[in-house]
Amino acid sequence: MSRARIGSEWEGLIMAHTGTGFFDRKGNFFKSARDATVSDLAGMLGQIGEGESLAPGIAYMLLERRAEIERLFAEHDKMLEEEAVIRGARLAESPDNVAKLGRLNRVSFPGPPQRGSSQRWRVRFSPESSSP
Repeated sequence: MSRARIGSEWEGLIMAHTGTGFFDRKGNFFKSARDATVSDLAGMLGQIGEGESLAPGIAYMLLERRAEIERLFAEHDKMLEEEAVIRGARLAESPDNVAKLGRLNRVSFPGPPQRGSSQRWRVRFSPESSSP
């Protein structure tokens, strides 16, 4: 074989080369950042369903709809802030809106429940004394 012929035989084969890879949190190698992220999301979700987990598919959908999900979380955070303001305003209006019931003296339990009857428990409280 001539040197030119050996070169042409190897021409179609891939020789060693460099490339870029991505690793998930467990250290598994992936060719794309998307696949590594989906693996991490699926790991966070854990086993979903019986048999083969649905987590990888759900993780993929979460990544695909990321913008929508982030918008929903932003709206959720805004609603939580508004709720906190409303609660604060209600407490400011009447900070002592909790009634002290006193000490529990006695609870009367009825006998065994009878079919078709409504059972009531009797609870008696004594007023809270000012001394400890």
